[in-house]
Amino acid sequence: MNEDSGSLFDRSLDLIRKDRSKLDSVLSKHSDVAAELEPFLKTAMVIESVEQPGMSARARQSYRQRVLAMGVAGPVKTAPAVKTAKTPKPKSVDKSLSPARSGENMLMRPRLQALVNITVIALMFLSVIAVGAIAMPNKHLLGKLIGEIANHRYLLEGMQKNSDPTIMAKALNQNPDLLSAIVQGLPPEVIAMAMNKSPSSSVKTMSLLEAKAIAKPINENGKLIADLIGHLDPKMLARVMSANPEASNDMNKYLDPRVVAMIVNENTTFISNLISYLSPVVVADIVNSNGPFITKIMSMSDPQTSALMVNNNGPFLSALIGRLNVDVIASAVNSNEQYLMDSMKYQDPNATASLINSNGDWIARLIGRISPEVIAGVLNNNVGTITKSMANSDPTLTANIVNNQGFMLRMIGAINPGSIAGALNANGAFLTAMVKNMDTSQMTNSMDDNKQFITDIVNNISPDFVASIINNQAFLTRMMSVGDQKASAEMINNNQAFIESLIRALDPKVIAAAQNSAPNSNIELMANLDPGVIAGIVNDSGSFLQKMTANTDPTVGAKIVNANGPFLTSLISRLDPKALAGVINANGAFLSATMKDGDPQMSANIINSNGPFLRNLVKYLDASVIAKASNDNPTMTSEMMSYLSPSAVAAIVNSNKEFLRKLISYLDPTVATTVSESNTAFMKGLMTCLDENVIGDVVNNNGSFLATLVQKLDTTRLAAAINANPEFLRQTILYMDPESSAEVSHKVHLSQGSKDITGRLLEAIHIAGAESVLASAINANGTFLADMMGSSDPTAMADVLNQANVSDPTGGLIVKLLGPGGLDPVVLAAASNNNPVASGQMLANLDPSVITNALDANPNLLPDYLAIAPTSLMTDGMLAGDDHIMKHLAMKTKGESYVVLYGIPMGWMTGEAIAWTKYSSATPPP
Repeated sequence: MNEDSGSLFDRSLDLIRKDRSKLDSVLSKHSDVAAELEPFLKTAMVIESVEQPGMSARARQSYRQRVLAMGVAGPVKTAPAVKTAKTPKPKSVDKSLSPARSGENMLMRPRLQALVNITVIALMFLSVIAVGAIAMPNKHLLGKLIGEIANHRYLLEGMQKNSDPTIMAKALNQNPDLLSAIVQGLPPEVIAMAMNKSPSSSVKTMSLLEAKAIAKPINENGKLIADLIGHLDPKMLARVMSANPEASNDMNKYLDPRVVAMIVNENTTFISNLISYLSPVVVADIVNSNGPFITKIMSMSDPQTSALMVNNNGPFLSALIGRLNVDVIASAVNSNEQYLMDSMKYQDPNATASLINSNGDWIARLIGRISPEVIAGVLNNNVGTITKSMANSDPTLTANIVNNQGFMLRMIGAINPGSIAGALNANGAFLTAMVKNMDTSQMTNSMDDNKQFITDIVNNISPDFVASIINNQAFLTRMMSVGDQKASAEMINNNQAFIESLIRALDPKVIAAAQNSAPNSNIELMANLDPGVIAGIVNDSGSFLQKMTANTDPTVGAKIVNANGPFLTSLISRLDPKALAGVINANGAFLSATMKDGDPQMSANIINSNGPFLRNLVKYLDASVIAKASNDNPTMTSEMMSYLSPSAVAAIVNSNKEFLRKLISYLDPTVATTVSESNTAFMKGLMTCLDENVIGDVVNNNGSFLATLVQKLDTTRLAAAINANPEFLRQTILYMDPESSAEVSHKVHLSQGSKDITGRLLEAIHIAGAESVLASAINANGTFLADMMGSSDPTAMADVLNQANVSDPTGGLIVKLLGPGGLDPVVLAAASNNNPVASGQMLANLDPSVITNALDANPNLLPDYLAIAPTSLMTDGMLAGDDHIMKHLAMKTKGESYVVLYGIPMGWMTGEAIAWTKYSSATPPP
């Protein structure tokens, strides 16, 4: 049938009223609708034959009210029953009733029409709120009669069209029980058709209805209403609801949530379409005023149905959400966790994301009122939906929601980390953008209070994803400045494998910048980290650390190191020396700058406690990098040595001869001198523990460095060190290369002359027992002495020995060395024998007083020496110089001789004599 079917019935009925014989011709003319038109017209004729409408409007209204007042008691007793007759006669009419108005068009008698109209209006309202109820048995004859009449939908359409909304609403408000009796007899499709055709009447009637009166029949006839809803026009129903928000609002207070849920569940498509026509403002008002009702209805609703409504009405819901009362919604959500979990399984992530994006502020407020356990449960059970939804969400909006600290603190602990990790892994770009807008203080507080959750989620999350977020430098910097370092440390400690993978994907520059901006946070963080975990991470992330260090502020790095000695001490022992060396070697400038602000004592403690590790580390270090760091920070290096353990350093040095050899070659002699002179106690202890073979190799391969170094050494301190370590000196000389040592001495002498290091050193050795230490060292290394003499400059050696403090007869070192119990004449002679020319040249340049003082101190030295030394030493070696020792000798002798005078034996005689040379100061005998 088309839209004009109601008009057709009205025209046909008017024609038949005038001439009932035209019924057949009308049906013949409209044969296509004859099946429905015929019963309609015949019914109308029967009704009008019983009672012709001849009442005034006022009388008709009064009568209708009396009819409705009968309720379920049935017809008025005084009214005779209607009887069938061939020629029906009208019932006598009350004289008080006025005649009918001319041309009034009524389809049936007023009482019946009133009842039908009441029913229609009631059902219309029921559909407005989309409710359902339990089917009700047919108890009332009046309801059954109306139902039979209403089975012909076009008749009901006409009734609805010609009803007076004001009268119908008033009657309905006064007789809710009657409406319940009538509803059960009405075919849903017929009622729906009537309502769809008369939206204006429905709207007006709705505004006059009382919520409590309408709710009762709705609750009692849910099943029928559920069926009815599916036949309604969503657009018409939406118009009714939007035009009557107060009625819809009040109605919910009296409705049974179970009935409403049933209706919604059985009319998914209709409700979905209906929502698109509704006014968000109206719906929001209804929801906001009916919190308990909404809470209950959710528990009985079909999640799949709800999801479909959301999916198909994104724009409407986006506009609606911002108008809802967050407390009402939160209460409903908190009370219906299972419903939400199930509903999300069917929701369209794109639609959900759109709703969120359009209502960020509202959702942010809502979150704070929702039970974290509920949200956690929803998230845990809907990973797929969450994942897809995030991909379409507005990061800024989500950040605002996350910034709701109180809620996040409570919720995180209840969420399944695996579920969240899956969603995060699939939405790196979204999260990366989101963190730009997050409140770092709020976020870190949430993390700090949910350590185990974060730890667990990290186990399931993608390192690449986290890296993409962390690489958001501004956010990371802000977050580090407000985070709880202990909590962060615990997360790191419990997720080593993840962190190792994560670091490979991080941007070193970003991490460095974040560290530079939040040194205090890094300090506290390290204090709580597990060295074993960090060691594993460092060992597996050499390349990253190299790049990160290059971008780190050395001052910040130093501050972190200074404040975390115990941690670093424990950490270093677990590190991979090769990996760490790679980081150090690639960041020489950083190391140098860091040392500038470093804590010497803290650095020393780290070294002292990690000897085995450092021994292995040094193998991979670039000596030039370490040397430059020391050269650039002499003060720090010097102060650090005062805290170092000589044995620890010696162990490291002894195990890395090659490194030490190279290191020395890069060191600044001036710095080395300053460091040595400032740490006498350390140097003493170090020499006790050093491997002489290593030191000898260092000396052998670093002549230039040592030459410059010894020029600047404080011989007093050096002498003290030598005196305190006789065995070290002896062993060192054993492994030193004489030629290299001689080269050093020569260079130093050329630079400093007679006041070179050797001379000053010998002058400085005045401590008791020092002579015996040196003598023992030299005696134990005769070969070294011999070889060194062969490579040394005899003139330089003579210049040193000529120094007054060295050869002074009252306390000079050389005099004491050559005294009894000092240097072994055999060793000296052997050295001279192997180097006669050098020995001769040295003697030729010695100050005679040196020799005489030595001989005076040890009368047996010369005889013992001369007994071994070659005669050529005295003759050939000194011929080149005029002013040599042999020309400064004055010898007094006494002995027995067998005298023969002129052939006559004179016997044994004792005599004395003096022998002197050219420059001798001795006085010839008279």
